[in-house]
Amino acid sequence: MESLEKAYYDVRFENAFLKAKGNAFQTFFNELMGRAYKGDYMPCRPWGNRGDRKNDGFLKSERRLFQVYAPNKMTGRKTIDKIEEDFKRMMNLLMNADVKMRRPVWIMHPREVNHLKIQRNTDGGQLLYPELRTGNPTIHNWPVFNTTTIPSNLGGSGDESEVYLVEMFDAIIGEVSGLEIVANASASYVENATLQSAFSRDETLIRAITMHDFAMRHTVSVAVLTAVDWGA
Repeated sequence: MESLEKAYYDVRFENAFLKAKGNAFQTFFNELMGRAYKGDYMPCRPWGNRGDRKNDGFLKSERRLFQVYAPNKMTGRKTIDKIEEDFKRMMNLLMNADVKMRRPVWIMHPREVNHLKIQRNTDGGQLLYPELRTGNPTIHNWPVFNTTTIPSNLGGSGDESEVYLVEMFDAIIGEVSGLEIVANASASYVENATLQSAFSRDETLIRAITMHDFAMRHTVSVAVLTAVDWGA
């Protein structure tokens, strides 16, 4: 695609993205995801008096839920309600899969934790998550951990992150005991951006390797909330 043609479509996409609100944005999102993931993405529509259970889309291969929220005007009360609905959907996703919830934890970027710390039930009212300000922060009585290894520059706007709810009882770390040691007197290595020869410098290189891996015993024991922009 030529650069001029690409710029034209970029502008068209940006206009469509910014103008779509409410149900129109949900339709826009479902069409976009359907084209990107084809048969893997499943849009969800309201069904009778049960609605869509706050699930607007589901990526089957990754078990990811999407909730589209693009009101004409965002209020503080709606923002708080949206966060609580997100948490409830994540908890339901694990519990409905019969995950035992023996050691569940929340994992998120520090930006999201700091944003939740200052949220109040009403303007000037009680803190919504006072337990986050304790030495052992929790949300709904489950521990909260924060790490910058979760990116905060995702999405088209570059300011989105992700939140994880993980049943750590099903998390497995495998390690091989001992080290694999290899010695070589003719290998090369990089020092201060310069390639050095061990042979020409009369050196012997020693490499020590240990192996480990991480996996979930059951994939249903993880819920991922995407497009999180709290505090952005």
